[in-house]
Amino acid sequence: MVKRSREADLRAGFERMKSGDVLRVPKGTPVSQNNIARETGMEPSAFKKSRYPLLVDEVQQYIAQLAVGVTDRPTKPKPLPSRPCADEQVQSANAERDLVMSKLMLAQVKIIELTKTLADYEVAEQERLMQRRL
Repeated sequence: MVKRSREADLRAGFERMKSGDVLRVPKGTPVSQNNIARETGMEPSAFKKSRYPLLVDEVQQYIAQLAVGVTDRPTKPKPLPSRPCADEQVQSANAERDLVMSKLMLAQVKIIELTKTLADYEVAEQERLMQRRL
């Protein structure tokens, strides 16, 4: 009786793996004998062909079908990536504009400071040259 109960658990785990509604393994985990055993809470080494020959054959056929690209389950349409609404796009653009404007203002201040420093240096250089000529 325990064998049938375990086989029923393994079948249920196999169906969950096929449908993607897994409980114990991460979503997207590929279907394999070991992963089905993990999904049912069993040790992978306990799911052997000698104990569950029909189920192991079903699993192997399913895996072979996946390799060819044919599955028994209908494919779920992939959800479209969410796009930000117009208000969010405007807010994002405004925030980006404000950031760029602040960087531009800082650059302009730095340019003014450097221009003044250069002008001071040129005046000092001219004065030094004038003193040498005298």
